Amino acid sequence: MERIRKKFRFQNGIEVSTNGTRGGLCLGWKNEMDIRLMGYNENCIDVMVNNDGNRPEWRLTGFYGAPDVRDRADFWNLLRNLSHNSSKAWVVLGDFNEIISNQEKCGGRYREEKQMDAFQEALDYCVLTDLDAGTLGKGGILRQPTFKKDWIEEW
Repeated sequence: MERIRKKFRFQNGIEVSTNGTRGGLCLGWKNEMDIRLMGYNENCIDVMVNNDGNRPEWRLTGFYGAPDVRDRADFWNLLRNLSHNSSKAWVVLGDFNEIISNQEKCGGRYREEKQMDAFQEALDYCVLTDLDAGTLGKGGILRQPTFKKDWIEEW
């Protein structure tokens, strides 16, 4: 992960090692960014981001959800617990390994409603909404309407 981060010229980074063949997270950023690490584990990297003094500080969490459906309840509880750590605008990016509607699926068998409902309940609890409709499985979710998507694009 460090080699890849350096290839993209991110001078700074946080890497969380894989657990066998599963997981592994990396967050890279350039020197001009002010990043403050809030915490991390094998499933998430949680930071506060300050682009410059003209914009409010916001929170970014890189998240890797449970590949096994039997473990997802623990992950949704992790997401709920993370939601208590800040009142700032919050973006959660990554692979949640879950969808909120079978309309998001491209092939494969349909998900059970109770499985998708559990994910939606966690999102509702955290007051998180989709950044770009239809991308929740591998995408981003956002809390607070004052956050502007172009802040991520600039980052």
